[in-house]
Amino acid sequence: MNLILQIPDYYRQEIEALKGDISINQFIITALSEKIASLRTEEYLQERANRG
Repeated sequence: MNLILQIPDYYRQEIEALKGDISINQFIITALSEKIASLRTEEYLQERANRG
């Protein structure tokens, strides 16, 4: 799947400053992966809390 993103300049500048040796594409993919993992963890913990 290909997506076209319009990233505001202030985010692009932050990404450029933080990304190190990786591409902006890889930086965004990593950020998405981290967010998905965080949301899944939150969901998992909520399910555990409901059982407890």
